[in-house]
Amino acid sequence: MIRIFITLVFCVVSIIATSKTTQLEDLDFTDHSNGSPKIGRSSYFKQDFRLGYKLKLFCEASGTPRPRIVWYHRGVEVNPDHNRTFFLDSGSHG
Repeated sequence: MIRIFITLVFCVVSIIATSKTTQLEDLDFTDHSNGSPKIGRSSYFKQDFRLGYKLKLFCEASGTPRPRIVWYHRGVEVNPDHNRTFFLDSGSHG
């Protein structure tokens, strides 16, 4: 069995607005008192999984205007390609 170890996968939301952000151990924590985006629930884990199997990650975020959700792995943005599908809350693919 081939395993790969996910050291850190997390999502970050952003909108074009003023917000106070502080970095702590590679995670973004934002002051939401001014209506800036908020992550309600998200996948944040360290886990072994088998290569070739599907891995489902989720991120629920709110804010006005609608937040942009970005996934990072080991500090690098994960971009969609032919092996990755992103579903938006409207049910459309991204």
